[in-house]
Amino acid sequence: TLCGSPDCRPWGNNSRGWEQTKKDHARAGQTLTLRFWAMMCSLQVVMGRAYMIEQPRGSDMYSDSPVAQLAYKEMDLHKSVTDQCVHGATISNEPIKKATELWSNKDIVSLSPNLTKRCDGTHKHLQLRGNNARGSLTQQAAHFPQGLCDSIVTFADNVAHDAPNEGRHSALKSDFWDKMRDEDAK
Repeated sequence: TLCGSPDCRPWGNNSRGWEQTKKDHARAGQTLTLRFWAMMCSLQVVMGRAYMIEQPRGSDMYSDSPVAQLAYKEMDLHKSVTDQCVHGATISNEPIKKATELWSNKDIVSLSPNLTKRCDGTHKHLQLRGNNARGSLTQQAAHFPQGLCDSIVTFADNVAHDAPNEGRHSALKSDFWDKMRDEDAK
């Protein structure tokens, strides 16, 4: 299973307040890497293997980057949202919610139900704005809590024990690859 969490800074909520030229420049700097990432995920599908991508919920990466090509109609796409506080995410012992969206070509719900857990609202969350003695709260929140890591490993382990080649997408049409090549030409 190929798992990754591309740099969310130019794509997340905070980037929406950036000057447009700064945001465009930062996103353009990631285009080649994200195109490669999307192609590697597509290859996982063709080879009957799995991928999982993590981004903050609402990330523009899922709509405005080469990664968006994974939502192409011929691809099996499963989406899930989880809140990191249910996986133990804290800063200075205060829970942080950090809604997180996961994309995969495998059924996240059945393979790792913990990756769909949402906050029950029974506790307050630290707002990820500003700094504390250790620096930027947003940067500190970039580290996955152990519970989320364990749930991702459970997902990958369950995929590995799934029926061989069950995920192979033999009907993947060549126009998907044509679309990827068109993106490369831009």
